[in-house]
Amino acid sequence: MQSASKREQVSHSTYCTIRSDAAAAIPRQPSCPFGIGPDWICGPTGIRDILTDVDVADDSTAGSTSDDVGWTYETTNSVLFTGQTSGITILDPSIVPPTLETQLLTTYGERFDPLLKILDWPNVLSMLRSSPEFASAELEALRTAVLFGGAVTIQPYELDNRDGLLAYLRMVLEARLAEAKILTTPSYMTLQAFVIYLAALRATRANAQQWTLLPIAIRIASSLHIPALLTTEPGDYMRVNLWYSIGMLDLQSSFDRGSQPLLRGQDFPIPAADVGGPDLALTGPLKHFSTMTTSLMTYQAMLCQRELMESTAIALVTGQLQHEWWSAQLRTFRRFEQYVANISVACGGGTSTAIPLQSFTMAVAKESLLTMRLLLYRPLQKLSGQLKPPQPDFDILQSAVNVLESAEFKVQPEYAKWSWYTWVKWYALAIALAELCRTPRPWQDHILQAWNVAAMSYDKYAQLVADTDQGLLWRPIDKLMGRTRQICLAQIPLPPEMHHELTSQQAMLDDNLQEMDWFQWDTFIHDVMAPDVLPDSVDYWEFNT
Repeated sequence: MQSASKREQVSHSTYCTIRSDAAAAIPRQPSCPFGIGPDWICGPTGIRDILTDVDVADDSTAGSTSDDVGWTYETTNSVLFTGQTSGITILDPSIVPPTLETQLLTTYGERFDPLLKILDWPNVLSMLRSSPEFASAELEALRTAVLFGGAVTIQPYELDNRDGLLAYLRMVLEARLAEAKILTTPSYMTLQAFVIYLAALRATRANAQQWTLLPIAIRIASSLHIPALLTTEPGDYMRVNLWYSIGMLDLQSSFDRGSQPLLRGQDFPIPAADVGGPDLALTGPLKHFSTMTTSLMTYQAMLCQRELMESTAIALVTGQLQHEWWSAQLRTFRRFEQYVANISVACGGGTSTAIPLQSFTMAVAKESLLTMRLLLYRPLQKLSGQLKPPQPDFDILQSAVNVLESAEFKVQPEYAKWSWYTWVKWYALAIALAELCRTPRPWQDHILQAWNVAAMSYDKYAQLVADTDQGLLWRPIDKLMGRTRQICLAQIPLPPEMHHELTSQQAMLDDNLQEMDWFQWDTFIHDVMAPDVLPDSVDYWEFNT
């Protein structure tokens, strides 16, 4: 039986059908001049000075991160404690009535399935509708995972007490995964349920938990001989796509956490299969748009990004020549660039007749291309002296701002269905802040606009990044934000009686923050990707003394 305390978390009377007209009521964030307001001035405190001779205000209080915000959740049914189940494995019809369950199944098919092809959805939907309840522990785990996956795609303004529903479904799902013995005797079906669970965790801002649990999915897949025994036979197509979904979550969570991916490009020897087209087949040249096209595009972006990162790592170890390494990088980038061009054709070339999912896919493809180009010139690895991206007429700051701005397209009403699936562009934010620090003053209007975008992104990402405000990833970004904010504040017009104070502040900044082009991006990335404790001896900034 469900305890009284658990029942109090969920008000039965507040649940209703999902509002179909809610997409038109997407809330917009207010703006302010230069993006500066109370929320921008107060940021997370840092614990190690990057520039010890410049005083940074250390009285900030904003900036709780992903696991500190949103609804709280406690359960004894965690999959890590399979021996501790409370027996809550039956969906309460007063909380999840049949009408809501039907809607959640539909929502999963429309919003979750096109982005992550974990299931052969038409067949699974038919099985879930035709199978009696409690047919098997594995099937019930999958059923609840689908309901949980459908629920995380719903916006708070679409369903009353959405957070309570999410907490309840997660509790039941974890109990059912435990009942299905996910850690001891897993099956292909329970692996599917577990991967849906991991993807849905991230949509509830449990990024750090997803990052920690993802290796379990890789281990379970390995125990099921995925990808070791995968073939190009039709019977293996969905297993191939499930493996690609795990690979996507691996790359996504590693970016969230600023860590190295667990899987490598060579772990994906077989191309993903287009199970959404008229003919079930391994992917070839894109000739039409299907329900699988969005997933195929993200899989291709994943493979290219892994190749860029891994080829750089190999070049650093083997001492590859600069021009050879850069030529290989460009070939990989241009391959994805051509893929995006093909996507444009398959999506109708951006015409007004394109359906929302086609337009969304094209927007994600362009966003991925912008991100890949930025990381081409500012790679996430610490580079040695012989490997440096050439610096042609390429505006790093504008490129970083473009990435940050492109990530906001999902707020458009027509894309609301898929806005749950996001990437935290912390690296673009870090690059933008570093470039702003070394931009000559006074800032021009387009630089102030870049600062506005960076400031809004900082406020947003502080709530999403899979790190604490004292963690390896967010601390250096917070320090960069403090430096950039100082420079921007010093340029805002003040009343005449404050001119003397401004002059004193400007003199301090000119003396101590000059030559900001000495920002050590390599050192910053090295510390962000460090596996353990941030070394006190490392400084991101170098000065001529």
